Amino acid sequence: MNPASLPEGPLITSPPALLPTRSTSFSVIGRHITLTLLTPSHIPALYAIFGGTQNAHIFKYLPIGPYISPENLGTEISSLLESANDWIFAVIPTFRQEASKEEVLGILSLSRPLPAHHTIDLGAIFSSLLQHTTGATEAVYLLLRHCFVDLGYQRVEWRCNDRNEASKRAAVRLGFKWEGCLRREKVYKGRGRDTTVFAVVGDEWEGMRGGIERWLEEENYDEWGRQRRRLEVVSGEVMREKKA
Repeated sequence: MNPASLPEGPLITSPPALLPTRSTSFSVIGRHITLTLLTPSHIPALYAIFGGTQNAHIFKYLPIGPYISPENLGTEISSLLESANDWIFAVIPTFRQEASKEEVLGILSLSRPLPAHHTIDLGAIFSSLLQHTTGATEAVYLLLRHCFVDLGYQRVEWRCNDRNEASKRAAVRLGFKWEGCLRREKVYKGRGRDTTVFAVVGDEWEGMRGGIERWLEEENYDEWGRQRRRLEVVSGEVMREKKA
């Protein structure tokens, strides 16, 4: 059999993707939300939204946390900041980006980068102040856009504990595609974890981007800031237009 007649994947001619650095990724600014690389100065504000027994539920399905004291959180964050494979972004309101660090609403992360393969993971931990808000959607959109447009990635993964139904719903709502479940992939906090994998790839990104950007337009919100149409409806409309 002639090897040339066998099917192959798409030809990739683009250079390797870039790693996030303070020069490429220091700040990503949106209308509602700004992402800025996390520093130790953010730790007190992070403890205010993530610390204590009242916030322990946030970390139920995560490999880190909960944080019962500021020292616990500070140690964990310092370790992450020293990692060569993790980049953590503070999520802050855009109108307060020049103000004190007390306005942190959550964190986003990029990890497991494979620049030669144009692949990277995205993770999110949002406080109750940010969950289920327009800002939460914009925050993830900003980091996705940064990965695909600025850094040159062609695949962004969203991995979560298979029992974390809220995280799975969020991935689907945003437009990530379900790819499968890695059974007993890891052991966290003494329990086996099945990891569900979602991803969006380069030829899906433009449709996903178009849906989120149209949903974020001011015309989609009433005078009280409530959405007129759900993201899934707007994204479906954009995809039908692209196919027409």
